[in-house]
Amino acid sequence: MQIGVFGRPVTVPLDEVFRKELVVTSGFASTPQSWRRAVSLIERRSVELEPLVSDVVPLTAWERAFADLRAGRALKIVFDPRLA
Repeated sequence: MQIGVFGRPVTVPLDEVFRKELVVTSGFASTPQSWRRAVSLIERRSVELEPLVSDVVPLTAWERAFADLRAGRALKIVFDPRLA
């Protein structure tokens, strides 16, 4: 699972983690250096970003978008609130 930063304390049911023998890990892959490198690659047009975006949809299409992501039919979906 991928989650964002909550900005507040989060409760984790450790009994369930132990009982189900789950593995809980964390990481923070973004660093200022990695962002600078990514921006530089984009500025130099060394990477093609458009193929990464599977679809651009209105906010009302969120259910289909999430279903497509879960089913592996999409890699990245952009929500554009200007679309109707």
